[in-house]
Amino acid sequence: MGAAVPQHKPNMHLSDFLGSRIPLFSPNAASALSAFHAFASAVLDEGFDECLQRWIPTADEDLIGMLNAIADRLTGPLEGVSKDIFSKSVKESLFIAANIEELDLDSLKDGVLRFLKRRGSSNLVQTMFSLYVFHTVWSEIQGRMPDAEDGVGLEISPQKIQRICISNVASTLHQWRQQKNPALLDTDLARRFLSQIEGSLIKTPL
Repeated sequence: MGAAVPQHKPNMHLSDFLGSRIPLFSPNAASALSAFHAFASAVLDEGFDECLQRWIPTADEDLIGMLNAIADRLTGPLEGVSKDIFSKSVKESLFIAANIEELDLDSLKDGVLRFLKRRGSSNLVQTMFSLYVFHTVWSEIQGRMPDAEDGVGLEISPQKIQRICISNVASTLHQWRQQKNPALLDTDLARRFLSQIEGSLIKTPL
């Protein structure tokens, strides 16, 4: 029988659906986050192909193989579910940034580079990390959902959780920049940022 999950009532917070699962993020997520920011900055500065040659010289030349190689390179310190979720978020963010309809490698490279030139590496990091936070939070909530025979429904949608996560990442990043903190290229800085995200999430009203 699954763990009991609270019904959605007035004045509830996201922490009520997460139980004691704090910290939410793997200790190595900070290293992966700073690595992704460094990768995005390198693509913007050097170009996609040049960056791949330096970061992942053995990457496959097909789209899926290249995406898997990028994700494996950036999620190296992560393990298990956290690695899978971060990898999924990296791939999704590149597709979102590229804004392509067909699975074409050159189109993805060109699209991501256009996105970076127009909006900057920090916006790609924000897109990816919003996905990572959402997938992590929703995975935890689903893990606490009761079995169907319990007759207890979770009265909260993934769309609402995603909006909450996107909003929290955006507002935390805005505060981070207002405080003139450096870009998240350093693991210690990324760890501080993760801690702020967690603190903001658990206080979020539903």
